[in-house]
Amino acid sequence: MTIKQLAYRGLPQIAVAVGATTPNPGALGVQVWSTSTSSVLVWNGTSWQVLPYAISNVTGLQTALDAKVAKAGDTMQGPLNIDMYPPVGDMERTTL
Repeated sequence: MTIKQLAYRGLPQIAVAVGATTPNPGALGVQVWSTSTSSVLVWNGTSWQVLPYAISNVTGLQTALDAKVAKAGDTMQGPLNIDMYPPVGDMERTTL
């Protein structure tokens, strides 16, 4: 009896450098874990490139967020209106 593993087990791990043209997986968008660069690389149809939106490529994220949202010391002006429940219809006519 043969048992097939159908669950996702992670990206294939290969020794490939950014810009390498081999190995060619034959399909655009294939992703691998590069043991050479310790990062996710994607096949763009011609060569292996760093995944442009990998979280490891985000630099200065915490600084950018801190500049947008004050953690303490700011004051809020005006009412804060939050609907606790979205309107579903006429509650007086709702039958349970």
